[in-house]
Amino acid sequence: MALIKCKECGQEISDMATACPKCGKPTGLVIKRKSPTTAFLGNFFFGGWAGYFYVGEYRLGVIFLISFIYELSMTFSGRSHLELSGIVVSIVLAFLLGHDAQERAKKYNQSQLKQ
Repeated sequence: MALIKCKECGQEISDMATACPKCGKPTGLVIKRKSPTTAFLGNFFFGGWAGYFYVGEYRLGVIFLISFIYELSMTFSGRSHLELSGIVVSIVLAFLLGHDAQERAKKYNQSQLKQ
């Protein structure tokens, strides 16, 4: 991290600052952020794969997409004892995977601030 001078007031500021703390002039730095809520909802409503694609974890996204398709086929296979268990497992996994994607989005945001 280096110090640069603000073009407006001459104050020394971090090269990672988005605006000068003294005068408020934007530096032009844009920080890409991922919403933890969007990651959670993507995984919750789409079977654990959408949130991983959203935060850039493509391998996990593909793995969970395949397992989601398999789980759907088992849930609606016509066997009543599998339908209920499939629905319960889906709900539990949705919460767990949603929370994991939410944490990964927060880590992504922190890594963008460190660069």
